Amino acid sequence: MSERGDVVVLAHGVKSGHWEGRPFHEDEYTTEVFARQDDGTWRCVVSALTPRSTG
Repeated sequence: MSERGDVVVLAHGVKSGHWEGRPFHEDEYTTEVFARQDDGTWRCVVSALTPRSTG
């Protein structure tokens, strides 16, 4: 994290659809880190998906 203002966003989502003709269903958490740039805009610097544990 830097002094200019970084933000961590955590979210939970359930997604489903088809990929390459196969159905999928995902229950996962998203973690993203945004860093404020020198010009005041925000940029996502890392994004990770973590499957939700069912046990």
